Amino acid sequence: MVRKRALLLLAVGAVVVVVVSSSQGRRSAPGDGCLVVRGGKGLVTLSARGVVLGRFDQGSVTVDEGLPGGTVKVFGAERRRFISETRTQYIGYDLRFRASGQFRVAVSAVFMDISAAGRGVASLAAPDFLEPGTFSVDSESFCEEGFQPLPDLPRKLVIGSQSSG
Repeated sequence: MVRKRALLLLAVGAVVVVVVSSSQGRRSAPGDGCLVVRGGKGLVTLSARGVVLGRFDQGSVTVDEGLPGGTVKVFGAERRRFISETRTQYIGYDLRFRASGQFRVAVSAVFMDISAAGRGVASLAAPDFLEPGTFSVDSESFCEEGFQPLPDLPRKLVIGSQSSG
């Protein structure tokens, strides 16, 4: 049941990306890239402009709310912890989240599925997990190819082009 929901979320995410891109008359904005995490265990942080959809079985997501032009929604949290005026940590089981515009999210969880499109940076780490899950980051296949295991040590990745053109 949980896996079916994860696949459904990924499918909805793909549809959102395609609809938004199609409405702009192209597959994605020039310079946009993507990051997809499947069945991840560990820590994923994203600081980007674009859109992200995610879910996980158990863990937490910390979000920076109030960034210029950004919106964040979290669903299914059992607990909420205010870290600062603009930073909140949501904790729970079967938690889902989405953000658009400019956003910063940090996910520490098991069995996470994340789909992001836009421009920015990410950091991935899955220390001490035998089956850490997989990820893809690219602009060419829009993350349909090139999946590899999440790294043991933190690895910084660039999503899309960092130029303004």
